[in-house]
Amino acid sequence: MYRSTGPLTWVRSGPEAGPEVFRLEQNYPNPFNPTTTIRLTIRKSGRVSLRIYDVLGAEVDAPLSEVELREGDHAVRWDGAGRASGVYLYRLEFDGAPIATRLMLLVK
Repeated sequence: MYRSTGPLTWVRSGPEAGPEVFRLEQNYPNPFNPTTTIRLTIRKSGRVSLRIYDVLGAEVDAPLSEVELREGDHAVRWDGAGRASGVYLYRLEFDGAPIATRLMLLVK
C-alpha cells in the first residue's frame, strides 16, 4: 500500500493538451499517383511555409511559401506529375515553431 501526503498532480491528455501550434497530417493517398492532399491544422494565425524535398534534400516545390494563414484546417493539393517515382519529404514551418516533416511516396 502507498500513501502520499503531497498535493495531487493532474496530467492532461488529448488534443487540448500541450502548446501545439500546428498539426501536420500524413498526406492522402499515400502512395499516390500523381496527386495527393496534405492537411494541416493551425491553432493561431501566422506565417506558414510548406516545402517539398527529394531524398537528396533538394527542394523540388514550395506549395506554400511564407503565406499568412488563419487558424483552422487547411488542405494543400500537390501534383507530382513530371516528377520521378520515389520518396519525397514535405516540411512545415510556422512562425518560429518547431519544424514538422513527413514522408510521401510517388509511384508511377
